[in-house]
Amino acid sequence: MAVRGCIAFNGIYNWTKFLRDHPINEPDPDLEEQDDIMFRNDAHFLQMKQYTQALFVNPSHLFDSFASPSLFFFSPELLVPPNFTDSALSPGTSHFSHLSMEDGNGELILLFTHPRRRRLVFPPRTSTLQIPETLLLHTKPPPLSPSSLKKWQQEKKKTPSLEYPGNNFQSQAEELAKYMRASIDKSEVLRSFDPEQQEEEEDDGTDAWTKEAFRRIQTYNVGNITNNYTLSGKGGEIVAPWLETQFSGKPLRTSFAEDRFDPKYGRK
Repeated sequence: MAVRGCIAFNGIYNWTKFLRDHPINEPDPDLEEQDDIMFRNDAHFLQMKQYTQALFVNPSHLFDSFASPSLFFFSPELLVPPNFTDSALSPGTSHFSHLSMEDGNGELILLFTHPRRRRLVFPPRTSTLQIPETLLLHTKPPPLSPSSLKKWQQEKKKTPSLEYPGNNFQSQAEELAKYMRASIDKSEVLRSFDPEQQEEEEDDGTDAWTKEAFRRIQTYNVGNITNNYTLSGKGGEIVAPWLETQFSGKPLRTSFAEDRFDPKYGRK
């Protein structure tokens, strides 16, 4: 039986972001008040980080795509560290310490660096899987300083897929949503090459397949977290009509995008 839709609330979709070497933990020169931007006013998110070792036991388990579903869509951009606190590039503790040499001061240095992020094709082109309609809900993220917030909002208008700064429930949801939409764009949807439609798309700055991807993969901020960490009333108001649409049996495609797997088009 196919999965018709998915709802997730305050999920961690890339656990490797809690590791010391992840680029998200490097200072961002464009943000003010860096020290507590990740966890300020978000005790629940901080708890998730504190539970990481108890949940996964070994840091290599964070790299499992079924634990960190964002990694279905791109490769990790860091090496597996020896534990949950040290760097994978520390010569004294690294799994790769035997691949080191001494510098001019007699200190050990490793002979390699972290890998670069690479996009992955998911679902595989030979698979019949499709990205289901997905609703990713998250609570309000830690506040930015007024200047940082203004700058982020300006950049967000230019790039709708831009993630919220830092590591929090919102940025986790937005990262996964971005790559799920990209997968729909590249793998599932046929673009109509009608010249008139193409001209209309250029006028509004968004082509048909991007509209379809944003329709199928949605993220919502449901406000502050509740005392018992359950979904708020605002979240319920978002979920109810979404579920009604899923159970209504309405077609999943829009009028301006064709499903690549429609029988009349055949699989490509």
